[in-house]
Amino acid sequence: MSISFTPLASGSKGNSVLVSNEKYKFLIDCGLCFSELRKRLFSIDVKIEDITGVIITHEHIDHIKSARTLSNTCEIPIYARYEAMPRIEEILGHFDGVCYEQGEILTLGDMEIRSFSTPHDAVAPVGYMITDKDSKAVYATDLGSVPLELFDISTGAGLVMLESNYDPEMLKCGPYPAFLKKRIGSDYGHLSNYDCAEAVLEMLNKGTNKFILGHLSENNNTRQKTGETLLSVLNKSGAELGTDYFAKIAWQHKVTETVGCAIT
Repeated sequence: MSISFTPLASGSKGNSVLVSNEKYKFLIDCGLCFSELRKRLFSIDVKIEDITGVIITHEHIDHIKSARTLSNTCEIPIYARYEAMPRIEEILGHFDGVCYEQGEILTLGDMEIRSFSTPHDAVAPVGYMITDKDSKAVYATDLGSVPLELFDISTGAGLVMLESNYDPEMLKCGPYPAFLKKRIGSDYGHLSNYDCAEAVLEMLNKGTNKFILGHLSENNNTRQKTGETLLSVLNKSGAELGTDYFAKIAWQHKVTETVGCAIT
């Protein structure tokens, strides 16, 4: 059984993705309150005790909300970059987190996890590449631009989850103050629908054909605009949804259907 992603929540109100294969399960981020996280896991027949660890992308509250409870109450190890862990504890209070260095390989069960830096306004933000003996998956959200390294990392991946945060026109005309619009649209903010679609096309050309689009803004985006932008960019290249590639848009307020990556 290949690695799969099940987004439990994706967006500014909370982020958490269940990563699993035949034997093991862990979370990327835990940005829901503990009761809601447990509820969503229970809805897909997963118990908290089944989770072998949580790997954190960065310290913003929509990615770490239940980390202290999971560590102190459930004794689930919480992994984060050395640079980020002090800030996480400053926000949540002390817990015995597990720090790792950039470039260090983490092992959870029979899955290996490698982090890579992402451009976002946080302390040492990262994305993750996860591999087992059969498959490879990549997770990258909360990034203001797509680093060239991401294309190398995702080469050969059977599944990529990538941010598609905002529609530029909605952001421009929306209610946010100018400073926040500037932050979101910067190279260290969030990724637009168009930039996401262009990145998907590049990854498709390199062989990846299964994608989850996530972290949609509730104020500056819609699922329709995300899908239309992706279709527009990829249709121009001759790629056909359902034939040449598969794409799913993750939900914020409910669990998204599991997507398994293609076996490499």
